[in-house]
Amino acid sequence: MPSSIWDAAPTSGFLYDYLNYALQMTDPPPVYHVGAAIATLSATVARKAMLEIDFHDGTTAVQPLHMWIMLLGQSGDRKSTACTRVLELAKDYTTEQGPTGGSPEAFYQWISLNPGGYFFFTEMASLFGLQQASYWQQGATFWNQLYDGDDFKRSLMGQEKGKKGKKLLNIEIEAPRVTLLGCATPSLLDATTRETDWTGGLIGRMLPFYAARDTLKHWANRKNPVNEAKLAAQLGDLRIAIQNNIVVGVTAAARAEYEIWQTDVDERRGQFPERMQAIVNRLPIHVLRVAGLYALSTMSSDVDRDLMMRAINLGDMALDTVTQLGKMLTTDRIARLVKTVRTLLQNSPDRTMTKRDLMENLSISWKNLEPVLKSMAEGNELEYYSDGTFAWVRLVNRPLLATLTAEAESYVEE
Repeated sequence: MPSSIWDAAPTSGFLYDYLNYALQMTDPPPVYHVGAAIATLSATVARKAMLEIDFHDGTTAVQPLHMWIMLLGQSGDRKSTACTRVLELAKDYTTEQGPTGGSPEAFYQWISLNPGGYFFFTEMASLFGLQQASYWQQGATFWNQLYDGDDFKRSLMGQEKGKKGKKLLNIEIEAPRVTLLGCATPSLLDATTRETDWTGGLIGRMLPFYAARDTLKHWANRKNPVNEAKLAAQLGDLRIAIQNNIVVGVTAAARAEYEIWQTDVDERRGQFPERMQAIVNRLPIHVLRVAGLYALSTMSSDVDRDLMMRAINLGDMALDTVTQLGKMLTTDRIARLVKTVRTLLQNSPDRTMTKRDLMENLSISWKNLEPVLKSMAEGNELEYYSDGTFAWVRLVNRPLLATLTAEAESYVEE
């Protein structure tokens, strides 16, 4: 693990200068400033640059440089403060912020116009809550495609403003490089995510950082307009200097260090809880992208060994977050699925779904779903019925007092 945040950040360039400034102006944990600044740099340059690695056998691998970063901490730990400060500074060099709620069509249309835009969620629960709405059944698949940079096409029935009748709207998103920055409290993350958000890779596509604000500064969040203008101008100069389709390389020494670290992470993957393994699996990709952004921040044409080691140190900080999350979130698989089934039924018409739809929505087999439903039925939380064609599950409406009493009795029995 790095001894300080300075071991996990470049020693010059925009990210270094911004971190120096931000740490003097306000009191979020340093890693929040680093994560928010990396995401902001990504939103500024991701459509203009990519990372390319050359291998011994003459083959190459290419990585885009858009990032999805999630800052985790308790309420009041200054997650949003770290984000809004750097986003405000960079507002002239990023597109407007995308929607944080609404129908899938609203997201499709906005991204089609802003394929290099960014989303900022002050609480990630709002994003994960979208996925559970009946009209967002394919939401996780869409977000996964979006991160992967896949072209996206949909034909939608819409209505033109001020006109009657419906019109076919063709939505086309080409090579998206969308940046996502979000804040989350662990308890809300646990309460609003589904099992498929973890195992299906949506959360794994986010680079997470957990921190706790353990010091209190004696000043309010301060501003320095002169320094902020200089940093904004520095970011603007950097954006101008980065020509479209620029390729950042990786030196042989940097690649060697990365391969050693990647192998070590892969060998340690089984040590982490099941829910965390999707994050661990994708962590090496995040580190590569961070290394590329570090190079751009310092106006370097290649990721050298020093920049790679600093990106790896940041990756180790993310691994520490994974370890902490594994201890903080619900670990029992049945309990997690009960929570997810309960939420799905609460958001369904008449609090009812077919068993088949539940299995499809959760991406699990009947063998794995049956004990979950049995557990809920034994607690008088749901009931089964059949209409002759489908087997249905209905969430039982119980008075609040009865619910609390049953849960208390269950806790005593355990």
